[in-house]
Amino acid sequence: MIRDLPESHALLYLCDLPAQQTCKEHCQTYRDSGESALWLHLCAVSPETRQWLETQTDLDPLLIDALLADDTRPRFLGRKDGILLNLRTTGTHGPGPGGTEDSEADEEMISIRLWATNSHILTFRRRDNPALLRLQSAIARGEGPRNSGQFIARLLEEITNDIGQLMTTLEDRITESEIHLADGNYQACHDIAPIRRTVTHLSHYLGPQSVAIHRFLAAQPAWVNEMEHASLVESDDDHTRHVEDLASVRDRAVILTEELRTLQANRLNSITYLFSVAATIFLPLSFLTGLLGVNLGGIPGTGSSQAFWMFVGACIILIAAQVILFKKLKWF
Repeated sequence: MIRDLPESHALLYLCDLPAQQTCKEHCQTYRDSGESALWLHLCAVSPETRQWLETQTDLDPLLIDALLADDTRPRFLGRKDGILLNLRTTGTHGPGPGGTEDSEADEEMISIRLWATNSHILTFRRRDNPALLRLQSAIARGEGPRNSGQFIARLLEEITNDIGQLMTTLEDRITESEIHLADGNYQACHDIAPIRRTVTHLSHYLGPQSVAIHRFLAAQPAWVNEMEHASLVESDDDHTRHVEDLASVRDRAVILTEELRTLQANRLNSITYLFSVAATIFLPLSFLTGLLGVNLGGIPGTGSSQAFWMFVGACIILIAAQVILFKKLKWF
């Protein structure tokens, strides 16, 4: 139950969903008429928001703390007077500054805290949320949700679509790395580690979020009609598929990492082997040059002008003989 609307410092957006009306005077007039479903979008970091929740609503302190917590995990809590739903969605997709993809913003999960009843929806913002912004744009066009059930159904649809876009991007990146690895282009496989970090980050939220959506569907609030429930089921199915796709990307990244390490180890072993063979070939030459280079009397050929060239020829013959022997032994 809401006794009075909040002040502008706490209130970021206000809408009467059935009328698609954002005028505060209109919302104040119709908020207790029984024909209205108000959406109040509040600033979670404003002290006035907590004060308003404590003085102008019937929410108990535990719910208020859950809605305004600094960090939240996806969860669902069903109460007789309403439902609490904490969700996560991705950042804004598309080109970032300079025309480049802002992948860091895409992969950061932004929280959506929501308290919903048949007549009121309270959402709380700590950062701008693209899913909620798109709902506001739809309302401005007169195409927004008309009640609480439609609002949550549309919100989950937007969240699922955003996560789906991110999953498509991750799958494209891992596929590109697989192609580079198959072509032997190891230097182009630098994207594997960032992909694994992203998957780990997403797994922290998408798994619990899937459970929260399942529990919301199982609760079946009376103000969610059959059509809205069908839309929620589709969003839940898509979300489950995204969780499975995330596990697939994680497994593919692990396999790629192992293959890359194996190929790099084989390449290093091959290079080390070639150096070993080369060192073996030149080992007798090093011995001969070291032996003939001692500063002692009696070194053969010191009085002959042809001795140097004879020594060089002997070294060439020795190298050729070693190469032929190693070829027969299949050492290289």
